[in-house]
Amino acid sequence: MNGKKYDYSHGHAEYKSWLSRVGRCFSPLTCSKERLVMGDWQSWTVEGIYQGLKRIRVFDLSLLDESLDARLVESDATGHIVHLPAIMDVKENLIHHALFHALKSGKRYHAKRNRLFGVLPAGHRNWQFTHTWLHPENGAELTRDEFSKRVQYPAMHAHLSQFPEEVEELRAAWANDENLISNAMTQAHDHLQLVEDFVGTVRE
Repeated sequence: MNGKKYDYSHGHAEYKSWLSRVGRCFSPLTCSKERLVMGDWQSWTVEGIYQGLKRIRVFDLSLLDESLDARLVESDATGHIVHLPAIMDVKENLIHHALFHALKSGKRYHAKRNRLFGVLPAGHRNWQFTHTWLHPENGAELTRDEFSKRVQYPAMHAHLSQFPEEVEELRAAWANDENLISNAMTQAHDHLQLVEDFVGTVRE
């Protein structure tokens, strides 16, 4: 790989164009017609479940902005684990919401996260992503792969089940080799693997 990061820009641009043709419902950011129920939690979006059950380590709880409505999961000698389920209540414009900026990984939102989670006196950030998630039923710690299979996968299926017309239209297009999902799109947006499975296997 020569130390270079993969460029997802082409796949992302292709994905945006694809969504404009097939429908916004195939995005995890799109509001479901009815709340998605996953264990003890309910969310308007698949993305809300993914972000709202993300485990985040913070070192000083007093520095957290009240707007986060952070819920304490556990504490130990190294700090505290919290999650932000309030994002599950966001129905529209999720990508522009402050909670999304606080939870979305990547350097782009570091400054906003620092304002919301706080900065320690030494100048170090008060937060750290653990790259683990909560099981929605028993609160167990899950890896990303485990969360994808046990939670995100069925959540996406439940979401797409609420849009049968769009699903059938896409299935018909695929039968004619139209509006297919490319490898570049899947590399940029891994939820498309779930879309492929749902649209390709579910029948009336």
